[in-house]
Amino acid sequence: MEAINKREQANDSTYSLTPNDKTHPDNDGHLVMAYLFLKAQGLAGKIADISIYGPDRRVLKAENCNVTQVSATTNGISFNYLAKSLPYPLDTVPRSWPCISIAYPESVEQRKPNVRFGKITILKNQYGFVESSCIMEPGDSGGPLFDLYGRVIGIHSGIQAPEDVNYEVPVDTYRKYWSALNKAENYKAMPVDTDLVTEDTGAGQITETAVGVQKTMLNKMGQKLSGSCLKIKSIVDGKEQTIIGTIIATDDPKLKMRLSSKQIVISKSSMVGENPVIVTANGQFIKCTIIAQSRKDDLVILGLAKALGRELSWALSIRS
Repeated sequence: MEAINKREQANDSTYSLTPNDKTHPDNDGHLVMAYLFLKAQGLAGKIADISIYGPDRRVLKAENCNVTQVSATTNGISFNYLAKSLPYPLDTVPRSWPCISIAYPESVEQRKPNVRFGKITILKNQYGFVESSCIMEPGDSGGPLFDLYGRVIGIHSGIQAPEDVNYEVPVDTYRKYWSALNKAENYKAMPVDTDLVTEDTGAGQITETAVGVQKTMLNKMGQKLSGSCLKIKSIVDGKEQTIIGTIIATDDPKLKMRLSSKQIVISKSSMVGENPVIVTANGQFIKCTIIAQSRKDDLVILGLAKALGRELSWALSIRS
């Protein structure tokens, strides 16, 4: 497993089959560990053999396994499969699967929610939470976490000091205790009565091909946009605060003349305070000026004395 970690970390430094404490495997690690044990015992042979006739979805062969719920989709055929030997449970939401967070933070009053994009970092940590890289802030608790199929996979619960450690209650926990949660009762321990959590009927929609295609697209998009994001440091309520800002461009000549800045950066007003500076990739500090702020929209525009990165096109004018 250590050899696999080293090989994959050559392409992704965050990759690990033991992400929680560098010792105990997560779900993916347990699967690899089971495979390695079986292979060492000479059991790495064919577990099952399946054959399905496409036109009428007949199961022609199902050796050493059960095949049920065969259905046709626009992309092919989906079915449920259970091996009679060496069955191994897997989460239908894989690690590194992209996810979308929606929430209304309490720090600002706004009619529209914050939408954040990230990925699953840990499927189940030592406390039973799913961890994602979708950053949370106070007031986000109770908001949903979606996968790219639009399914709720978790509910925002809490955060740690590092911004990339965010705890989500798995949606299956709510499914398990749904009847108990619908009773007006203050539980001091986990309810005894639980609901049956059936298998995920949409699991067949998630394929390795689909995951690979989406990851490739997202990686390309990330590489394209990475030069447009900068770190902003400032003092908020006496403490140093760091937030990300985005370099934007405007085609309005009157606004360009009025701004008298080489570039402008847009960010969250509530997270930018006194004496803001831009921190470049090589650690340089560049002073910037606050051009405009809106507490209602929680937006701030900063002016830069020199160009620092790639601008994103933005329909910005003096009026807006």
